Order: sequence, then C-alpha cells, then structure tokens
Amino acid sequence: MFNSALEVAKFEGAVIRTVSGIRGQIKKALRAPEGAFRATFEDKLLMSDIVFMRTWYPVSIPAFYNPVTSLLKPVGEKDTWSGMRTTGQLRLANRVKLKPNKDSLYKVQSRMCSLDASSRCFVCNISCALNFQVESLTLNLNEHVVCL
Repeated sequence: MFNSALEVAKFEGAVIRTVSGIRGQIKKALRAPEGAFRATFEDKLLMSDIVFMRTWYPVSIPAFYNPVTSLLKPVGEKDTWSGMRTTGQLRLANRVKLKPNKDSLYKVQSRMCSLDASSRCFVCNISCALNFQVESLTLNLNEHVVCL
C-alpha cells in the first residue's frame, strides 16, 4: 500500500476498509520491510481480503473564459446574433431521433395470483386441529382469521 515509512507516517490514523466491509485504522510504520505498517481492524481478516484506503487529492480546474465579442456590436447587428446551438436544437433541425437505451425502456410487470378463500381457510383448519388451543391467528392476506 505504501512505498516508504514516511508515507505511512503521513497517513497514521487514517481509516482503511476491506472489500467485505471490515473497518480498520492505520497505527504505526514498521521498521523491517519499507512501507509496511501496523493496523487494527474490527474483525479478523482473511488472506483473501483486499484492503482499501480512500483518499482525496484536490485538483484545480482551469477556468475557461471565452468572451463573446459580437455582443459589443451596434444594436441592429447585436439582435441578429445567435450563439452555438444545443444538441437538442441540432437534433430538431436535422430531424434526428434520440436512440433509447434498452435498459431504460418500460418492462411489463406481471402480478402473482392471489390466494383464494380455500387456501386462506387452510391455515385456520390446521390451527383448529391442533391438540392445544390457539387463541387467535392473524394473516396479512387482507383478512383476519380467528380460531377459538
């Protein structure tokens, strides 16, 4: 994970995590192999576990400035100016249809058959046939079944 003890020292106390979700923390650099470190985890690791450390690095995005000098023209010429067209306007002008993604299309969902009255009463019949008494039984089938 690291190449030197100096790199390990920079990240002491950093949070690390395995692919399986076990969280850990970097404690201290070891002397023997360069870049090795001691870490603690919430659970035991397997040899097949891969350990990741999420880090962020600030990236400066250069500002892009493109001045529109045509807006400095006189009033009559300035009104006729139009900037770049969007892709939607180009598609409309050239009559090009957008190709839909097959994964985004609607798929027909089929419902499962609901239970009929005879299968609902089956549970009641079983509970009534038991050697001990069942006070009440409630089903989530839009109906309350009570056996006394």
